[in-house]
Amino acid sequence: MPLERNFSLGSRAFYERSISVSEKTSALFVSVIEIHGCRYVSGIRIQRHDGESSSLGYRHPQHEVLVSSDRGGRLGITGFLLAQDQRGIRGLSVITDAETLSTWVGDYEGIPRRRLVASSAGPILINGLKGGFDVSLHATHRVFCCSNRLVLRL
Repeated sequence: MPLERNFSLGSRAFYERSISVSEKTSALFVSVIEIHGCRYVSGIRIQRHDGESSSLGYRHPQHEVLVSSDRGGRLGITGFLLAQDQRGIRGLSVITDAETLSTWVGDYEGIPRRRLVASSAGPILINGLKGGFDVSLHATHRVFCCSNRLVLRL
């Protein structure tokens, strides 16, 4: 829907951002927020070996959790396990090129899960992440719903 038209029904991307994932990645951090008793992933921070970081979404340093680190080499990310409901990503676990899973961050028990990988044929390192925040308006109830999403880039 063009931005200049009235928004009275459906869904619209509120914002989208992308970050690069370098071969020099050393750690991945996730920020979570709580809304009405439910935790949601609000941001991701990727740290390189030189200490520089790139962030996607909203970081909350006091609620930021180290999800995965390189253990002396590099951190190769091939995908994520996501616990996701209709309002967004509730929990996240990192899949590495060593085919290991990180611990979960956020809510994940009893929530539908999906695997977000670049290829079902085998592990492929990702070199970017694209995240967004959508707003939906349901005309029958005039209710706004928000959701967050995550896309891999090769």
